[in-house]
Amino acid sequence: MTKSDDMFDFVIAGGGSSACVAAARLVGEFGFKVLVLERGVADRAGKMSVPYAHMKMAGRGRFFSNHKSSPQRRLGGRAPLIAEPKVLGGGSTVGAMIYLRGQREDFDSWAYYVGRGTGWSYEDVLPHFTALEANETFNNHFHGINGQIPVSGPGHICPTTRKFLLAGQSRGHDLNPDFNGERQNGVGLFQHTLGTIDQRMVRADAFKRLLAPLEGNPNLEVRTGARVTRVAMEGGRAVGLEYVMGGRRQTVRAGREVLLAAGTYNTAKLLMLSGIGGAAQLREHDIQVIADLPGVGANVQDHPQVPVVAATSPDSGYFEHFTGLGRYRSAAQYRFFGSGPATSPGVEAALFFDPDGGARPTVQLVCVPSVSLDREIRGVRPTGGMTLISSLLRPRARGSVRLKSANPKDPPVIETNFFGQPEDLRLMIASLVSARELLATAPLDKIVGAELLPGAKKQSEDDLSAFALKTVTSAHHPVGSARMGPSHDPLAVLDPRLAVRGVDGLRVIDCAAVPFIPSGDTNAVAFMLGSRAAEILAADHRAANDETKIESADTGVATPTRPAGSPARSEPEAKPKPKAKPDLEAGLAAVALKTVPAPTPPAQKTPPRTAPLDPLRPTLAPVGTPPPEHPPKRLKLGRFAAAFQRHPPTDKPAGQGGAKTTPPPEGPGTGPPPAPAAVQQVTTIGSGPPKSPAPEPVERAETITTDTPGSSTRPQGTKTQNPATSGAVPFVGDRDMKTGLDSKSFENLRAALLANEPASQKPQEPQAPQEPQAPQAPPAADNEPAAAKTGDKPAEPGGSEPPPTGPAKKKTKPEQPPPLPDDLTDIP
Repeated sequence: MTKSDDMFDFVIAGGGSSACVAAARLVGEFGFKVLVLERGVADRAGKMSVPYAHMKMAGRGRFFSNHKSSPQRRLGGRAPLIAEPKVLGGGSTVGAMIYLRGQREDFDSWAYYVGRGTGWSYEDVLPHFTALEANETFNNHFHGINGQIPVSGPGHICPTTRKFLLAGQSRGHDLNPDFNGERQNGVGLFQHTLGTIDQRMVRADAFKRLLAPLEGNPNLEVRTGARVTRVAMEGGRAVGLEYVMGGRRQTVRAGREVLLAAGTYNTAKLLMLSGIGGAAQLREHDIQVIADLPGVGANVQDHPQVPVVAATSPDSGYFEHFTGLGRYRSAAQYRFFGSGPATSPGVEAALFFDPDGGARPTVQLVCVPSVSLDREIRGVRPTGGMTLISSLLRPRARGSVRLKSANPKDPPVIETNFFGQPEDLRLMIASLVSARELLATAPLDKIVGAELLPGAKKQSEDDLSAFALKTVTSAHHPVGSARMGPSHDPLAVLDPRLAVRGVDGLRVIDCAAVPFIPSGDTNAVAFMLGSRAAEILAADHRAANDETKIESADTGVATPTRPAGSPARSEPEAKPKPKAKPDLEAGLAAVALKTVPAPTPPAQKTPPRTAPLDPLRPTLAPVGTPPPEHPPKRLKLGRFAAAFQRHPPTDKPAGQGGAKTTPPPEGPGTGPPPAPAAVQQVTTIGSGPPKSPAPEPVERAETITTDTPGSSTRPQGTKTQNPATSGAVPFVGDRDMKTGLDSKSFENLRAALLANEPASQKPQEPQAPQEPQAPQAPPAADNEPAAAKTGDKPAEPGGSEPPPTGPAKKKTKPEQPPPLPDDLTDIP
C-alpha cells in the first residue's frame, strides 16, 4: 500500500477481520482515506492458504502471540494458554475457517438489551452477513452469493466424519444442512470460508479478499509491524494513534475518528493505557483518567471447551494422511490435482444440542477426526483417533482483562474465570456424558477403540468434574471487554453506535463491543461488526468522493457529501441540521377526525439493473455515479492468493462477485432511476428481497394505540396497529413522535378534542367486546426473571364505553428499562 504522511479520515488500530471489512467499505464504497496499523505481518507467501495448514501451525510461528492467563483458583492454579493472532486478516487468516453466525436469539437479545430500534436485531444484522458472502451451496433469505468472502463446505470429508453424522441421527438428532439457516440445532457439516480457485480449494481470508484488491488506491494505507501503544488525546477527544514501528515512536492523526479493532484483549488494554477505564485501576498505574468507565476490561466471555479423545482405526481419520509418507502423498495430490485430505480444514462437522433436552442449543460438540489437544494437555501419544470437543455456547461466568503496568510492552492480565459459575461445570459434565454415548453409537462404534481421555475408569461425576477442571481450554473466541449497551448501564462502555462514552472521536469496531457472546465461532460476527461500523460511520460523516447523499440503512437520515476530489478535512465535519418538527396542529386535527394522516406515497420497487453491482460496494448514490478515480490494482501475494483476484470463487455471469463490475451507462435516460429511500434502505447492504411497500392510508374509528410494551391506554375492543405499516401516530418510549407530547398529555388533549365532537363522529360502542391482547414480550433470555420474559403487564380489561370527556385521571406507568445483564439470572 502507498506510504503517505497526509491526514487520514480514519485510523484503525488492528488489521483483523473486522478492520479489513470496515476499511474496505470506508475506502472502496464511501471514498474515505483510511490507515490500518497492524502489529503483525502479512501472509504474503500464502503459507496458510492450504486449508489443512492451520492444523499444523495453530498457535505456532510468527502468526501468533502466546501468553498465559493468570493462575485460576477455580482450576487449581492452572493458567490456560491464550493464543492471539498477529497477522493481517486476524482469525480469518490463521483460524479454522468455520463460518458460524450464532442463533437468531443471540442478536435479538442484543437489541433487547442495547435498545429497540438501534439496528442490532437478527433481521438488522442479517443483511451485513449475506452481503459479504459468496456461498457456493445456499442462495436464499439467509445467504448471499455475490459477496467477496467465499463460503462452502469442506473440500474433503473423511470416514470418521461421515459416521459421526450417522451416529448423531441415531441418537435422535436431526440432520441439519445449514447451521446458519432457519435453526441451529442438529448434526451436520460446517460451512467454511473456503473457495475454489484454479480447481484448488484455498482459504479466503479478509485481507486477501477485501484489502488486497484495493492495492494502489491512494485512500488506503496498511502498515505492518506497527504496534499501537495508546490513543492520542486532546481535550477529551481522540485525535490519532501513537505507535512504534521499526524501533521509532510515531504518531498519526485522524481527521475524523479513531477506530479500535486490536482484538478483545488488546482493545481493552489500549483504552486503559489511554486513560479510559476504571479510575481506581488507572490511578494505580499513574495513568491520567480521561473517562471513568469501569466496564472497560469487564464482561469478558469466551467459549470454554473440554475434549473426549478415543482411538480409531488408522484409515478412518487424518493421522495417516499427514504423518510419514502419507503427508507427501497428500501434498502431491493437492498440488497436482487440487483435491484430497489437504482440502479439508480438519474440522468438518458438529452437533448443536442441549444436554438438558431444551429446544435451543447450549453446547457445540465438534468432531475432529484426529487427536487434537491443546499443548498444555499431555499424556496422549500421537495415534489415529478422533476428538469430540464440548464447547459451551453461552457460558454464565465472566472473565476480565486488566493492565499489568503502564508499559505498553507488558501483556494484559487475563482472568478467564472458566467454570466460575457452577452451572457451567454442570452443563459441561452433561455434555461429556453425551459425547461418550455418541462414541458408543452405531456406526461410529465400529471404528472407535479405547477411550484415551478422560479414560474408561473415570465414570463418576466427581471424576468428570476433576477432568474438566484439569483440561478446560479457550476456544479463542473472546468478546465483550468494551461492550455496547444502554445509557442506564454503568458498565456499558459504548453506545449503540459503537462510540466510546465520554470521549469524542473514538469507536470500538471489533468483538470487544459484543454485549453477549454469540452461539458459535466469532469470525463471521467480526465480519458483520466491521460492515455495520462502516455503515454507521458513513451515516455520521460526509463522504469523500461524490456530490450525492448517503442514506444510512440504520437511521434513514441523509447526510450531504462534499464534492468529488476535495481534500479530506482535518476537523470533524458538521453534523446535518435536524429536520423541522412536524406541524403540531395538523397532527392534532388528524386525532380529532380520527383519521390517519396521509403518509408519503409508497415507494416503488427499483427496476432491475442492467448489470449487477459489486456486492461489497453497494452504492448508496443513484445508479450511474461514476466509479472512483483510482481503480484498484492487483496485489502480488503468491499464486494462491493472487488467484482470488484472477478468478471469481464460483462460476457467475460477468459483473458478479468480483471487485470489477461494469458500471451502468451514464447520461440522462440511459440508466434506471435512483432507488427511493424506502428501497435503498434494504438494498444498501445488498441481500434479501426488498421490503413490501407501505399500505395505502385508511380511515379508522379506533383509538390510536401503539405496539410499545408498557402502553396501557388501549380501550377494550380496539385494534392494535403497527405504526410502521399503518401510518398510525408512532410513540418512542412514552413520547409521541408527531406532536412531541408524552403519552399522558397526548391522551388528555385527545380526550378534550373528542369531547367537542358531534355525536356522529364519536367512536361507536362495539357489539362484541374482545379481550385486549397483551403486547408481545421482547426476546427473553434463557434464565430471565418472569417479569422480564413476559413484558409489561397488559392493560386491565375495561368497558366498551367511549373515552371520558375530561382529562384522564389514571396515571400511565412509565416503561421500565430492560434489566442489566450483570445479574446472572438475566444472561441471554
